[in-house]
Amino acid sequence: MNGKSVRFMAGLMLSAAFLIFLQPGVDAREIKHPPKVIIGIIQEASSSSVQVEGKSYDISRAEVMNIRGIPLTRDQLKKGEEVELWIEEGVVTSVIIKIKNTVMQ
Repeated sequence: MNGKSVRFMAGLMLSAAFLIFLQPGVDAREIKHPPKVIIGIIQEASSSSVQVEGKSYDISRAEVMNIRGIPLTRDQLKKGEEVELWIEEGVVTSVIIKIKNTVMQ
């Protein structure tokens, strides 16, 4: 390699380094993790928790709805119904009843 190509390659490498390391960064606290979805059959239900797949989940802060998005009350959660539990940052935010015997309004 002659001196011109060495300088050219060094310039390319320096440019690449600036592009990689000097880009505006994203604060790790701003990264939102996608929700986790648990799908299963309710084994036990109360007004504040459900047991699905052998694990209990606190639903006291969750919205409860049917598959069409119509709001339901927690007392409409019954053993044997199929549900989706949407969990964001460790908190159940939504409970969606999927089974067809749910009253569809």
